[in-house]
Amino acid sequence: MIGAFLLYLVAGYFVFQLFIDIGINKKKSWVITVALMILVPFGDVIPGKIYFSYICNKEGGMVIDKVVEVDGYLAMDSYSYGCSQGCIQRLVEWQKAGKPMFIEAFVDYPKEENFADKPGYYRFELVEKTPEACALQDSIMDRYPVRFGTYPVPDGYCLLAKAIENPTAEYSVESWKRDYHVSDLFGIVADHAYITQIPTGKIVASAAQYTYSGGWLRRSISKSIAVGQPMQCPPRMNYALGNRLTQLTFNE
Repeated sequence: MIGAFLLYLVAGYFVFQLFIDIGINKKKSWVITVALMILVPFGDVIPGKIYFSYICNKEGGMVIDKVVEVDGYLAMDSYSYGCSQGCIQRLVEWQKAGKPMFIEAFVDYPKEENFADKPGYYRFELVEKTPEACALQDSIMDRYPVRFGTYPVPDGYCLLAKAIENPTAEYSVESWKRDYHVSDLFGIVADHAYITQIPTGKIVASAAQYTYSGGWLRRSISKSIAVGQPMQCPPRMNYALGNRLTQLTFNE
């Protein structure tokens, strides 16, 4: 960073000398050089922060139009490899809350370790433990213990994966969808989550978190070196926005 700053000062000197060479007096050359050296790299920072604050206050956070009782939902993302740790986490949380649910998802890449042997829709749920229902889970736990290490299945239950022809859930959950073009000028992106009523296509709940990574110079530098944490609004929202949104919309 020190080397880059010194290089920047050297560039400023050459800009200043250029104005002198074309006949502008030293005082005006100094003022113009300082203005350019500040405005060019940092001129978009204040407008960017103002717009970031505006759009975050206007559209950030959660909007829940309807709270519903459901037995399960269709997961629209992050489940193409089967019921991984995030899927297990959700099922365990609902089980502990006394409201067991199922998660349906389309599995693109079937493998034994993700509880699928062919592409298609699957329903994942926690069921009471029996040798027949738990045979696949038990074999996977022995060979892939990390899958159950972070969010262990409660005692007396196991994860059951059942192939289904079509999803039966009335609601779908899209936990995370990124919009890179909220503002190309200021480099603001948004992460969204949606809960949709499948038969009608109506969005009954949504969440949005906006991220601002600084002016164009900082964004350019951050591609190669770390320059601090970006600003997020609302703060402290989970990266997987759909988690909390799902808890609030599907009444516990």
